Amino acid sequence: MAATFGLFTEGIDKFNEYHSKGIIDRVFSTNLTYRSDALKKAPWYVEVDVSKFIALLIDTLNHDTSLSALLDPSAKIRALLEKRQRMG
Repeated sequence: MAATFGLFTEGIDKFNEYHSKGIIDRVFSTNLTYRSDALKKAPWYVEVDVSKFIALLIDTLNHDTSLSALLDPSAKIRALLEKRQRMG
């Protein structure tokens, strides 16, 4: 499961339950919101650090250039898939 802006406002109990039942393996969420210590320590939670991406967005806007290359993830996805295939 992936969530770009995960708000765990109802707590993490259901996620813990679903993980223990094998319904979910991992939840990937960005670091753009508050994450409690309990969430960060959950065995199913993976934090995705997007600080570099936000910095690139700000830098691109400051230089008055197009955001198109940053907003089109297809090249990065292909590169990630190729890397994953090489790793096995």
